This record gives sequence, structure tokens and C-alpha cells, in this order.
Amino acid sequence: MAFIRNISKIYWIIVLIDTVIGLATIGDPHQKLTDRIAGTIVVSTGASPFAGVTAAKPAIKFCTYCGQKLLKDAKYCSHCGKELIKKDD
Repeated sequence: MAFIRNISKIYWIIVLIDTVIGLATIGDPHQKLTDRIAGTIVVSTGASPFAGVTAAKPAIKFCTYCGQKLLKDAKYCSHCGKELIKKDD
């Protein structure tokens, strides 16, 4: 999995292609295509200078299993039927 996830770091053009395809396909636009292929989710655990700032809630959300767009208050994915993981607000 680590190899698949980091393959785009080998050559700069692969990073560009990975980013463009990641933005153009269905799923979380903040996630690289190779992350989706490897089935990984990147979560930052480092200290942030913006620790006290909260982000606005997104108008749409995506299924954590299949990447399909969902209604904001959905409890189950309308595409794959899996129960969605509730994140702390």
C-alpha cells in the first residue's frame, strides 16, 4: 500500500497527473488518486498554527467507503448502502 500511495513522488509529471485525475474523478477532491487506489485516508496529526480556527462544514459530503456524493445529513450511503462513520463536529 505504501508503494502505491507514494508512487507519484518518483517523477514530477506523475504528481501532476495524479492531482489532475484526483480532482477530475468522483470522490473526495482533497485526496490523491493514489490514496484512493491504495484505500488510504491521510489525516494530519501535527500541530497547526490555526488550531483555534474551525472550518466551515462542507455543503456536501462523500461516502468514506465508495467516494460517492451524499446528502449532508445522510446516515447511510445511497450507493453502497454502508453505514457512514460519524465524525465529531
